[in-house]
Amino acid sequence: MNIAIYLDKKARDTSISESIIFASEIVSSSLIIKELPILKDAFEKKTKGNISPGEYKKIISPFIFESYIDAFKICTYFENYSKAILLMKGYLIHIIKNTPPYSQLKIRQRKEPYPVKDFITPGASFRNLSPEYLLNEGLLNNTLSPSLMYQINYKKVIGLPDEIFNTVEYLTNKRNELHFLNDWQIVFSTSFLKSLEIIKTFVLKQIP
Repeated sequence: MNIAIYLDKKARDTSISESIIFASEIVSSSLIIKELPILKDAFEKKTKGNISPGEYKKIISPFIFESYIDAFKICTYFENYSKAILLMKGYLIHIIKNTPPYSQLKIRQRKEPYPVKDFITPGASFRNLSPEYLLNEGLLNNTLSPSLMYQINYKKVIGLPDEIFNTVEYLTNKRNELHFLNDWQIVFSTSFLKSLEIIKTFVLKQIP
C-alpha cells in the first residue's frame, strides 16, 4: 500500500489523476460506449418498425456478446472515480482493520467515509503514534468495495447524479449474475440508452 497518497499532496494528486485517466481509457474502449449511436439508431428503428428482426439482431449481436465485458469496464470506471473523489476530499479509500485497537474506527467507516485526519491525528492513547505507523498497521491493502461506496452517506460525498449511480448499481448487480449474458437484452430500452448517453458525456468531461 502506498501511504504517501495520504501524507503527500503531490503523490495524492498524481494518484487521483492517473486513476481517472486509466479508468477513462478502460470505459472508452467499451463497445457500448464507442458505438452507442449505432445501438440507439437500431433500437429507434426497431421501435418504429423500420428494421427487420434479422437486421436488428445482426446489429445488436456484437453488443450482446460484449455486454459482460462492457459492464465490467463501466463499473470499473466509476469504482476508480469514486475512490479518487473520496481521496481528493480527504477520506480513506483503504479498509480499516477489524482488529483491536481499530475495530471501533471500522464501525464508523462502514457507515460513512472516514477522514484521513481523524485516523492519523493523535487522540486516543493507542493513536499517539506516527501517521506512518498508523497507516501501515491500521489499514488493509484492500480498498473500499462498490457496495460500501454506493451507500447513502458515501454517495453524498462522492456526488454523482442519482441517474448515474442507479445505472452503475444496476450494471454492478447484473455483472454479478451468472445469467447476465442471456439477460442483457432486457436493458435495451429508451431510458437505459439515455442513461448510457449521460454516462458517456460524464466520462468525456473527466478526461484531462
